[in-house]
Amino acid sequence: MTRTLRHGRPPRLADVPAFRAAIASDWADADAPVPVVPGAAAAAAGHRAALGARLPGQRVVLASGTAPRRSGDTSYEFRADSDVFWLTGCAAESAVVVLEPTATGHEATLYLPPPAGPGEAGFFADPDHGELWIGPQPGLAAWSAALDLTVRPLAEPDSRAHRRSRACALSSPSLRMVKDAWEVAQLRAAVEATLAGFHAVVAEVPAAMTHARGERWLQGTFDRHARTLGNGPGYASIVASGPHAPTLHWTRCDGPILPGQALLLDLGVEVDSLYTADVTRTVPPSGRFSPVQRAVHDLVERAHRAGLAAVRPGVSFSDFHHASMEVVATGLSDWGLLPVSVDEALSPTGQHHRRYLACGVGHHLGLDVHDCLGTPREAHADGTLAPGMALTVEPGLYFHAHDLTVPPEPARRRRAPGGRPARHLHGKRGALRRAAHRRRRHRGLGAGDCRRPGALRACPPRAGPGGSVLAPRMGAVDLPVMPPVQPMLAKAVSGVPDPAKHDPLGLSLRAQVGRLPLHPVQGRRRGGAWRAATPSR
Repeated sequence: MTRTLRHGRPPRLADVPAFRAAIASDWADADAPVPVVPGAAAAAAGHRAALGARLPGQRVVLASGTAPRRSGDTSYEFRADSDVFWLTGCAAESAVVVLEPTATGHEATLYLPPPAGPGEAGFFADPDHGELWIGPQPGLAAWSAALDLTVRPLAEPDSRAHRRSRACALSSPSLRMVKDAWEVAQLRAAVEATLAGFHAVVAEVPAAMTHARGERWLQGTFDRHARTLGNGPGYASIVASGPHAPTLHWTRCDGPILPGQALLLDLGVEVDSLYTADVTRTVPPSGRFSPVQRAVHDLVERAHRAGLAAVRPGVSFSDFHHASMEVVATGLSDWGLLPVSVDEALSPTGQHHRRYLACGVGHHLGLDVHDCLGTPREAHADGTLAPGMALTVEPGLYFHAHDLTVPPEPARRRRAPGGRPARHLHGKRGALRRAAHRRRRHRGLGAGDCRRPGALRACPPRAGPGGSVLAPRMGAVDLPVMPPVQPMLAKAVSGVPDPAKHDPLGLSLRAQVGRLPLHPVQGRRRGGAWRAATPSR
C-alpha cells in the first residue's frame, strides 16, 4: 500500500470538516463538580444583602478578571477578585456579577463563559475554555444550583467587565472589615494550615543549610504545603536569612541559610475560600538563640503584648499601633539608639524610632493579606474597632547590616582554663571603664526585667562591622523538632485570647537584626565565671 505524504504546513483543525465531525461525537459525560466551598453561597447572599442596603437604587457591576500574562502565550495562575468572591462565592475566571436595583433591594445575576465541550468548536481549539485544554468544566445550570444565583452565559467580554462600579469600590471593602462567623472559621482554617506549614519548613532547615539557595528551598517547601492544603500561598512567601532578614519584602529568596544568624519566615496559606493567614516569626537555624538575640526578642514581645492589650471594641484602630511603638521607643532609648528623648521620638514631628520599624504594627486580615485597603481613611486607619474585625498585631525591629547607627553584636568572650574569663584579653582598666560607663548611662531592657536579680542588661559597644541576627520566642530547641502549637487567629476583636496559651511560640512576633545593638555586660557570678543572665520565664 502506498501512502501519499503531503508536505507543507499542517491544516488548521477548525477548518477540516471531517475532523470536526469525528471529534464531536462518542464522548461520555465527564464528571465536573462545581468548585464552591461549603457555606460560601449562603455567606455571599448575606454579603449581597448588606451591600444592597448600603447602595439602595444603584447598579453594581464587578468582574473577577483574567489571569495576567506572564510571557508570550503563558499566563500566571488566576486568582479571582476578592469583592466578586465575597458577593458570589464564585472564583471562576472572566466572571461578571451585576446587581440590578429593584423595589425590594437588588437582583443579582452572574455571567460566566459557557464551557466548550464536545460539539463546540472551542472544545479542541480554545486553550482558555476548551475541555481538551483545561479539562471538563461545570455547566451554567450546575453553577446556578451550587450558588443559588441566576447564572447566564457571557458570550463576549462585556465592556462592563472592565468598569468597576465606583460606589461598590468605596463600600465593599468597608463592609468586608467586619467578618461573619463563616469568615472567621475560614480565617482559623487558614491559620491552622499555616502553622502546620511552619512545622514543615522548620523540619527542612538542616537540609536547606546545605544548599547555596537554602532560602528558596524553604520557600518551595512552604509553597508546596500551601498548594496541598489550600489554594496556595496568600502572598509571595518570604524566607530571609541573615542580612536579608530586615528587608521587608524579601521575596527573591536566593540566599543561603546562614548558621547562627536570623532566619525570618513570613508565610501564609490561602485556603480554598481565598481567606489567608499572615504569620511571621524568626527562628535560629542552630536551634538556640544567643543571650543578645533573646534580649532583642524580649523587647519585641513586650511591644506585642502591649499592642494586644490595646485591641478591643470601641477603641481607635491606631491605639494598638501607638501602644506597641511606645514600648519599642522606650527600649531603643534604653539601648542608646535614639538621638532624642522617648517623648520627642513618639511625637508626630519626631518618629526617630521608626528608623528601625518603618512599617505599621498591624493591619486587617481577610480575603486579602492587607484586607480592605480601598476603605476610606476615616473608616480604616482613623476608624473604630468593632466586634468581628480580624487584625494582625506584629511589631518588630529591623536592624540592617549597613545601618551605621547600629553597633555590632560582640564576639563571645574567650575563657581561660577553669571557666574564668581570660583577663589578659580585656584588661583591668578597660573593665573598670566599661563598668563606670554602664552605671552612668544605661538601664535594663525593661522595668520588669530590671527589678529581677540577675536580669540581663545591655549597653551599645563601639561601632564596627557586624553580622545579623533575630528575635522571636522559640527558646532552645533541637531542630527539626518543634514544640506543639495551639493555633490562634491573628486577632479577633470580639475576644482577646491569652497569648501565653494560644501563641506559645510567639508566632505573631517579628524582629530582625542586621547588627545587634546589645552587649551583655552584667550577669550572675556562678562557679567563678561571669555568665550573661537571661530573664527567667
